[in-house]
Amino acid sequence: MDMEQRVGRVHRFGSTETILVDTVIVKESREADAYKIAREKLKLITSTMVEPERFEAIFSRVMSLLPPEDLQNVLIQGMQSPFSNEDQQKIANMVQQGFKNWNDFHTRYGAHQHHIQQLDPGLATWNDVRNFLETHAKAQVETLFNVAKVADTATSRAQDYSVLTLDDKKPYLCGDPGSQFVTGQDGKPLPKLGLNLNVIAKSLQQQAFPDFPTGAACLRWNHNFALPAEVSTNLFASLVYLRQTIKPDQSGWAEHSNNIYSYIIEPGKKPQLLDGVSKGQLFRGLFEAIVRIKVDDSNLLFPEIIATEKQLFAELRRPNSEEQKNGIRHAITPLFAGIITVKS
Repeated sequence: MDMEQRVGRVHRFGSTETILVDTVIVKESREADAYKIAREKLKLITSTMVEPERFEAIFSRVMSLLPPEDLQNVLIQGMQSPFSNEDQQKIANMVQQGFKNWNDFHTRYGAHQHHIQQLDPGLATWNDVRNFLETHAKAQVETLFNVAKVADTATSRAQDYSVLTLDDKKPYLCGDPGSQFVTGQDGKPLPKLGLNLNVIAKSLQQQAFPDFPTGAACLRWNHNFALPAEVSTNLFASLVYLRQTIKPDQSGWAEHSNNIYSYIIEPGKKPQLLDGVSKGQLFRGLFEAIVRIKVDDSNLLFPEIIATEKQLFAELRRPNSEEQKNGIRHAITPLFAGIITVKS
């Protein structure tokens, strides 16, 4: 059991290659017989539930879940004689319970993983995060590190990750290596970058809520970036809002969700709400757009922006009947207003 625990630690902490473990057992010993009984019982249990190629891995995990004291008690009784039917049944029962414990955990873990995979990952990619931090948080790309990621098939593949140094002078991994570690030049695992870090949260807040009052931006679209499919003219406006949804709880109000609503406004048309790919295209294009010097033609859309802003603000803030019944309310924060020219 001590050995099984040590093997588990080797697998958990930073292993990047396939690990093979040989367990030495004295031939024709009572311990060898115990392993044989356990294997036969587990093969019988898993014959219709587990693929044959996965048996060895499951056998190792199940054996590590057997109560060490119970197994030891069976091994030391009648050490010079074969296992009795009663002893064999005890080992079989332990293996059956061990498999049940492993299978219960595996089922819960699989359901949790499925739930995580179903969550909306958002539109930002790690490249978006890196570009934002380089532009607005003075982040430095220190180097590219390479790590061998171990796959379920026991093969490895190389993967590059950006490492950013922020204002706190610490290097952070910009990427998601899963359960693997990426080490820095000092050999220590690098901390993972997250939007909850103070230095990043501060940069986001400064860009979303500048110190000085700002009006509508007048921009020229960068032709290197694709336009959202909803844009059909060479002149359009965009309005972006943050909607924070709150609901009552025992302590007062609790945050329920946050959503960004992005709209396209074209002359003589109703505002169009963007989602998915189109929203990502709009944001990336706005980040790389060019500030215009002359904005004469933008006057065509200023009245529509003002009227549409009042309309959308009221619509987004108003809870529906079901939300009113449950006490849910919405707080609206305008994030961006702009007029964009597309160069023909």
